[in-house]
Amino acid sequence: MPPIRHRWQPHRSDAPSPILVDDDVQVVHEISDDDDVEIISERAAFQQSRIQRHRSLTHPQRTGSTSPYWIEISIHSVDGHTLRKGTVLKLEKYDNDYLQIGRLYKDAANGDELVLCGIRFRRLSKMSLGLESEANEIAMIQEVFTDSMKDRRVRVLETFTLDDVRPITKRRICFTNHLRPIQYQQGRMNEFFPQMAQASESRPAGTLVCRSKYVVYFNGPSSAKARKIQEIWVNLTDQEADEGSVVEDRLFRLQRKQITRTARRRDARTQSHQPTPGTPFPGQYTACDGFCGAGFATAGAKQAGLKVVWSFDNDRHALHSYRHNHHDVDAVQASFFDFVRTYGDIVKVDVLMLSFPCQFFSPAHTTPGRNDDANEVCMFGLGNILAKIKPRVVVIEQTYGMDRVKFRQHFMTVIAGFRNNDYSVRKAVVDFAGLGLASRRRRLILIGAAPGESLPMLPKQIYNTSFDSPRPGLYPAVSIQDVISRAVRSHPEHILEQAMLRRGQQVPPIDPRTNQLGTFTCARSTKERHNIHWDGTRFWTIHELLLLQGAPLNYRLKGSLTTKLRQIGNAFPSVAAEQIYRECIKSLQETDREDARADLRTNTQDESPSERRFDRQTCEAIAASLSDLPPGSSQESAITIRDGSRSAR
Repeated sequence: MPPIRHRWQPHRSDAPSPILVDDDVQVVHEISDDDDVEIISERAAFQQSRIQRHRSLTHPQRTGSTSPYWIEISIHSVDGHTLRKGTVLKLEKYDNDYLQIGRLYKDAANGDELVLCGIRFRRLSKMSLGLESEANEIAMIQEVFTDSMKDRRVRVLETFTLDDVRPITKRRICFTNHLRPIQYQQGRMNEFFPQMAQASESRPAGTLVCRSKYVVYFNGPSSAKARKIQEIWVNLTDQEADEGSVVEDRLFRLQRKQITRTARRRDARTQSHQPTPGTPFPGQYTACDGFCGAGFATAGAKQAGLKVVWSFDNDRHALHSYRHNHHDVDAVQASFFDFVRTYGDIVKVDVLMLSFPCQFFSPAHTTPGRNDDANEVCMFGLGNILAKIKPRVVVIEQTYGMDRVKFRQHFMTVIAGFRNNDYSVRKAVVDFAGLGLASRRRRLILIGAAPGESLPMLPKQIYNTSFDSPRPGLYPAVSIQDVISRAVRSHPEHILEQAMLRRGQQVPPIDPRTNQLGTFTCARSTKERHNIHWDGTRFWTIHELLLLQGAPLNYRLKGSLTTKLRQIGNAFPSVAAEQIYRECIKSLQETDREDARADLRTNTQDESPSERRFDRQTCEAIAASLSDLPPGSSQESAITIRDGSRSAR
């Protein structure tokens, strides 16, 4: 497994700097074309999606650095059109994508052939089924290789020729961080934010709208068979939007915080003066652990500094173990959809943690199970819980099998759950051995961020993932011996008598100092060596398995031996969860510090900017209406700001 977050090194070349030459050409007035109208049948669109759903966007001949024979020019005239920096052209040969020119070159080695370097865009309707999109909405495409050419804003530029854009069709692009107009928004985040954040449809004919970008990172140069290591779907920020089509990202955050605070004050008045599960301690961010199991992820979140206040699972045995280890958390036994329906309007947290059932998507799943249908459908409800709880950050842990071609449609449905609620999302397959786990455990990690929030990074790899060919700059791989040496012999779960093997079942020992545990399954079996203790004479005890899964030293489980093994096998390792949630806390703290500095710069005496923008009584009325009405109802109140005045509509 390569590093979780590769630090890209700038490409070095001995090529001479490009020469800037101004061509003497006649300026031709640009006339925008009419909107493109594409009518595609549902069946044809589905078949096209099946063909293209896992095809790489990469075209090696279009990426990489400049040639020493390229001479930079500022303007060029061709076929009666003027091409310059910022001109947007349609790429007829590449799925009708669009190109915004960033640089123009003449290739001296090929008869002064024109070379177009720019940013590529693709219609959102062509990227995946299920993504809500405005008419003429596009997304910026960024394929990041180690040798990618970038502009001053660190955006990747791709290379094309005139043949790729003929016949020449010019367009205009409006960059915005506004939400989509309500008629295009099937999600339920739209009415939650100020109406000034809604997009306007009054644009010139032929204008394309870009409010998001898709970024994919590769672990090598474009000339090699580089492997995709990370994907990002992210909203444009207020710094990337055009003047006149921008709303401050801070307004999204202020609105969310204000309504959440008024809802909490209302609960405190109507219930009691004691801290409620939705009230964080000073300096702490709150969290809800979904599909919590025995609470391994909650333990990691607490170690990272989160205050876990809610959790839910439908397994009563796992909840018994959870409540034994986490007395301070309100743990609810409920199915996913029941929890969303019953508690969705009550739970208000900063971080939502979800570990959906993974059996259906697991590579080890070879025979149908009785819960396959329920496990498959469960993740499709992601959009519902985001629309209800509206957390600032979301973390999903899932088996890496969901990233296979076989389940690409399922995966993109999950991405649509994020994007249709205007959440940015980061995706990568992470080897938890690189985060300090004593076993190779590759998991799919999705991190989402609400509108206006910064998207947290994935934790950096700290440890080597194997003992063969260790990488410099990383700690040695965590061995079995490193973990088992911490075992407490008097621990109630450390019962050797229940773990002994019969004489005929014993296997040769292994060196615990140079070995790691394999991916643990939910049962004791002699078929897999990693289920057996390193000395070969017995199985691992429950206490040892808890430590190998990164659980705290005093952790205990409830239930039968089979139940305990299942809880361990389904766990989100605490040591890995801690590293991931530390990154989430770091991102939230940085954003809140920026808001605090902005508050100090406003030079106010009695009120904070949020109180100045949104009247307290108005916000309380809105919070009450949001809790009583179904999400997305047209009766929900939205905040309107006009010329500094405050009103509700």
